[in-house]
Amino acid sequence: MKNLQNQAIKLQNRTAHTIKAKPEVSKYIVIEQDGREQVVAFEFNTKHVDMFSTIQRERPSVKAISAGFFLADNGALWAGGQSDTLQLVSREQDHELIKHYLANTDGQQNRI
Repeated sequence: MKNLQNQAIKLQNRTAHTIKAKPEVSKYIVIEQDGREQVVAFEFNTKHVDMFSTIQRERPSVKAISAGFFLADNGALWAGGQSDTLQLVSREQDHELIKHYLANTDGQQNRI
């Protein structure tokens, strides 16, 4: 009986690790301050312009360089699009910036 319970626990643990959350599209803005670019990622339901306004209240000298959307799933990354509210498009180099951001954070550091 104990052996059967252990096998059931192992199966539950294995199943819990193999079930992954459905990837979600996120929005981003690349901001520049003091000559350095930084990615700020945030939830899809927030407007780019609202997020940038919040950032500017804390850092008035910050500039929005580009903006768009990204989707990361199991090492694959898509980034592109544009922000109509900020009238900014994504750039080719945003893909690498977002990739670096995701690799060097748990995806939460600059996530608002």
